[in-house]
Amino acid sequence: MDAPHSAITRYATMLCTSWNAHPPGLGFFAATDIKKDKFIIAFTGDVISTEEYKNRTRKYKKFPYVYKAGPFYIDATETGNSAKYANYSCNFNMRTEKWQLVGKLEGFVALGFFAERGIKKGEELTIDYNFDEDESRKIKCLCIHPNCSGQMGRALTSWRRC
Repeated sequence: MDAPHSAITRYATMLCTSWNAHPPGLGFFAATDIKKDKFIIAFTGDVISTEEYKNRTRKYKKFPYVYKAGPFYIDATETGNSAKYANYSCNFNMRTEKWQLVGKLEGFVALGFFAERGIKKGEELTIDYNFDEDESRKIKCLCIHPNCSGQMGRALTSWRRC
């Protein structure tokens, strides 16, 4: 596994790409074989307050590309990188790790996507969106996996300090 302090800062463009996926929309795909536990990409975007998060989500017409990051949010809806195109699956192949970066914005938590298992070139890169328990965020799952739970979401509570 990559060292925590370097994994979140490296950008692995050779590992992934985005293009149309099923169900209709953009997806995120492996451009090469990826070994289990390999760092794939950091989730990037605007770091915003809870108040700004509420303002932005009122104006967005679609569901935003936003993750909670400590007392802040990372909004990749209008900025960010290809990580925002990672779709949800009940049989996800990437895990999301939270990293508290010492000496950075007080309480901010960075997010990195890592291979949950070995991933083959061309395979769609998927995650568990790790929604909180807010009932308003319950969304029907469209992953079509045989073990589909029918609904997205659960809380991501663990993080690492680096």
